Amino acid sequence: ILPIEQRRSHFKAAYTIELGRLHASGKCRWPIERLPAMIETVMDNLGKRQAPQGPAFEAVKKFFGLKTQKATFEFLGY
Repeated sequence: ILPIEQRRSHFKAAYTIELGRLHASGKCRWPIERLPAMIETVMDNLGKRQAPQGPAFEAVKKFFGLKTQKATFEFLGY
């Protein structure tokens, strides 16, 4: 079992990849330069137990085998 900081780091990296894929597919219209700020905002909001919605977040949850918001928060130590 990984320590919480490593789990958060892996989750953040996976979410970054999924948002990048979503952007590359043309399904998003935000500038790619905003990606780092968007990731930081999402991770900060997860710390406040506010999960984003959308296909990138769902793909990351599926990747880690997390079926509920509660499981996601527990996985991230929030």
